Amino acid sequence: MDKLQFRVLFRQFLFRLFDMEVLSPKAEGDASKLFGQLAALLIHISLGLGYFALMFPGLVDLAARSFLRPVASMIAQHFLIATTMLAVGLFAVLSWDGIFPDRRDSQVLGPLPVTARTMFAAKVSAVGAALGLTVVLFHSVMGFTWPLAFAKTAEATLFPKATLDPTPAPVAARDLQSVMELDLHQALTTGELAPGTGLGLAIGVWKQGERRVFTYGAARQDSIFEIGSVSKTFTGVMLAQMVVEKKVRLDQPVRELLPPGTVTKPTGSEITLLDLATHHSGLPSLPDNMRLNHWGDYGPGELYAYIASHGVSKPVDATFIYSATGTGLLGLVLADRDGKRYADQLRDEVTGPLGLTDTVLRLSREQRTRFLQGYDAEHRPTPMIELDGALAGAGAIRSTVGDMLTYVEANLHPEKGGPLSGALELSHQLHERTNAHDQQFALTWGYDADTGNYWHNGATSGFTANVFFNPRMDAAVVVLRNTLNPLLSSDEVAEHIRQRLQGENAISLDSVPYP
Repeated sequence: MDKLQFRVLFRQFLFRLFDMEVLSPKAEGDASKLFGQLAALLIHISLGLGYFALMFPGLVDLAARSFLRPVASMIAQHFLIATTMLAVGLFAVLSWDGIFPDRRDSQVLGPLPVTARTMFAAKVSAVGAALGLTVVLFHSVMGFTWPLAFAKTAEATLFPKATLDPTPAPVAARDLQSVMELDLHQALTTGELAPGTGLGLAIGVWKQGERRVFTYGAARQDSIFEIGSVSKTFTGVMLAQMVVEKKVRLDQPVRELLPPGTVTKPTGSEITLLDLATHHSGLPSLPDNMRLNHWGDYGPGELYAYIASHGVSKPVDATFIYSATGTGLLGLVLADRDGKRYADQLRDEVTGPLGLTDTVLRLSREQRTRFLQGYDAEHRPTPMIELDGALAGAGAIRSTVGDMLTYVEANLHPEKGGPLSGALELSHQLHERTNAHDQQFALTWGYDADTGNYWHNGATSGFTANVFFNPRMDAAVVVLRNTLNPLLSSDEVAEHIRQRLQGENAISLDSVPYP
């Protein structure tokens, strides 16, 4: 008797998902027909989502970078899970009152010989069956197609190993190479720096009077790399030197250095040279009249035309916006002030006084023989492109690890910088905060109060770089790579070296396959 009562009640509760007055007119009051319509709706949605599974492998192939493949798959999986939860949640909310209509069932069924346990079991079973059927129907098509789509795009991808290597004591500069050879063993044998990959890594370190330069893979000590946005720090030193020489002022409006008639004086606050150097000008990352990846073709006339249309009014609430437009404009107007090109002004004001003979924008014929081939994130060779257009001051410099180490040494000990001593000290004064905690900006240098690092990184289509100097531990580090692949990135290696030098547990440089 209990089993028969359970089956009868289960059927009543299961088909009574909605009150009769809200049943579909086409169902003609028949709960079974309404249930069939709901099932058809869920199957149609499943069919639509399953159709996208046919296109998914092609969409993943468009994002050719290997490290984006698992990201794309995870986004798709998250979407499917979230959509399922939404459908089940809506179904549960809509059916709640139909399955649990207050005390009505107790009043109607109370006089009948039905136990409370049987009634409760029937209600709970009806809820479970309704939601279970929702999931099954919702996945009727896409539950078969999406696993096949994921299987088709699946491939093992290497990711950094999220572990720490102990550092028993701070490492001296003279010992860092032997330590790094152990830390990079996997990369040197089977990974990013293995023979035949064409990839290289150059490291320069100065600590407490000791200087060391060493390289791995395809890199040599005289190999020339693109340093990307690290170029901005040279523009900052150029600004500081011209301030010391009283050619310009930090609080000088950039309007005064633009060609006559470019812009008019705004009524409120206007952009100063300091604003450009600390990324608080309100200018965007790149000008909107520049084609992507056409830095070399973008000339001064186009940049001045953009500034003319944008204006030089500084937003009242100007916050940190990392802006190649701003630092590129800064380098351009500083060179214009002396009637020179940026490359010549850089040589006369910064690289010449420091003796950085391989730190240039355009390479000589001999330097071209030492220019390292760059590779993108998919290990495809990238062409050498001249970047010395109007935004040269934001990312066009090429250099060697030796030159860059000399540069950060001079920043670490400005008192030894000769004619640039005053400019180097001025370029380290902190002015503005970024949006990140304990991050401040000097003249283009970022400053991390937690570690004590003055730092900057950079990237081009085939190179990455990271440099820092740390007055607290009297150390400076340069890391250069000829690939855009995020595995064994310059930022990761530089942080690893900082931790080794300070005696902290260091992030592992090994990688692990991610299925």
